[in-house]
Amino acid sequence: MASNKDNNDSNKQYCILFYKYHPLTDNPQILETYRHATETFCKSLRLTGRILIGLSNDGEGINGTLAGTKGDLDAYVACMLNRELATTSDDSIDQKRRVDAIAAFRESSQHFFTKLNLPELHLNSPNDFKWSSSDENMGKQSENWFPDLNIKIVKEIISSGGAFSGITTEDTSVGYLTPKEWHREIQSLVKKNNEKEGGSNGVTMCKKEDDDDEVETILIDVRNHKECQIGSFAPGISIDPQTKTFAQFPKWVKEHSSAESSATATTTLQGDSAAAASSSSSSPALLNNKRILMYCTGGIRCEKASAYVRRMVPQNKGIYHLKGGIHKYLEEFGGQDASSLISNNNSEGSANGNDVKGTNDGGESCLFVGKNFVFDRRGALDAKGHGLEEGNASEVKSNCVIGKCQYCSDPYDVFHPENVCTVCREPVLVCEKCQSNLYGTQRDLRMLKTPSANDKCEGLKGESNEKGSNCRVEYHCEDHFHLNTCYFTSLRGFEKSELEKQLE
Repeated sequence: MASNKDNNDSNKQYCILFYKYHPLTDNPQILETYRHATETFCKSLRLTGRILIGLSNDGEGINGTLAGTKGDLDAYVACMLNRELATTSDDSIDQKRRVDAIAAFRESSQHFFTKLNLPELHLNSPNDFKWSSSDENMGKQSENWFPDLNIKIVKEIISSGGAFSGITTEDTSVGYLTPKEWHREIQSLVKKNNEKEGGSNGVTMCKKEDDDDEVETILIDVRNHKECQIGSFAPGISIDPQTKTFAQFPKWVKEHSSAESSATATTTLQGDSAAAASSSSSSPALLNNKRILMYCTGGIRCEKASAYVRRMVPQNKGIYHLKGGIHKYLEEFGGQDASSLISNNNSEGSANGNDVKGTNDGGESCLFVGKNFVFDRRGALDAKGHGLEEGNASEVKSNCVIGKCQYCSDPYDVFHPENVCTVCREPVLVCEKCQSNLYGTQRDLRMLKTPSANDKCEGLKGESNEKGSNCRVEYHCEDHFHLNTCYFTSLRGFEKSELEKQLE
């Protein structure tokens, strides 16, 4: 008879991230057969989440995030690795359901790829799947990471507005660094930066092993600005291109890969919004003749971004990216606290790791600081939320917060769904104190102008997302903060007569 612990473990929710660039087809009718087979397979395994299937002969593939029980996800992983499903202690009915689902999908998949005369799509290694587990303290929230299952055909498996349409599958899978190799690279960057007085504005001098000449090495976070705000490798060294979408990254590369544009190009560094790297007109562009390290959440953006930089900056000294992204790195090194890297970034101790608390099994300290932004209802994960370790994510949490409240600059790293810029709808970091202050200020302003608006603004705080609320607190992101005293986007709560006066 199964114990309560066994029953709880079998029902515990897990999540996997994965992708594979692989030739498919640009015929939507033909590709629909593969999409339908994938959807049927995932439904049979009772999985939720999303999988994007690229409509392309040789430039896309699949990109997925799925949630479910360990047994059901293991069945999906085994199938996509073209391996036999391992026997488990699960109920035989569940195991038979999984075996039947795998057999049905394999038959459909083989028929699809045979018809196209293409190799079947399989992932190469178990390491191509990034795992995370639910926090038991989250209760039912952990059961609803995704509201449903959504498998769809798209032009791009990572949206860029066509900016990377010229990148093929042959251009990807180049320049990988394993988590251990990446760890050593970041250690070297931090150490070199600390040895150089005053930092280096994102550029660190390193020696190649086979050369006495020093090579400038730069570290680029390929993620969007909102993701960079709450977590980073080597804050103060890592470069944030300040993009709001991945489609903006090619423009940033162009601006920083020619001497002509370098005079006006400005890059903000993570961890210090006041520090900016701006090349003079006589200096080379930021990316030219540099050794370039790149990273993102799960690795998929770096595949195309690194291929694009390699093409746009042929005079590079080597372009590398973290295989599996931050997620895979944290699976290996995430049980540690890297707070000393941000609290004492320029100290000798943080350079050699002596002040960093905690080590993994290999005696190495985690060098990712803050939280890893994820694109589901969890919002962001501490380092301990990655991988398959027993226990829950709340047992070990980083005490290092690199995010800052937009309004008071106090440390803060929680994005709330309702706290978005009223101009561009980008998430805004606003601490609880400032949320309360803004509520009072904006409500009082509406009441001052139109006393009768008092009743209309009762829903301003806390109930702003409920039907019937007339007013919402309005926030402004960094780009639009200069507009925060200019106007209200929502006119709810103001009398018609007050608004008409502004037209005079």
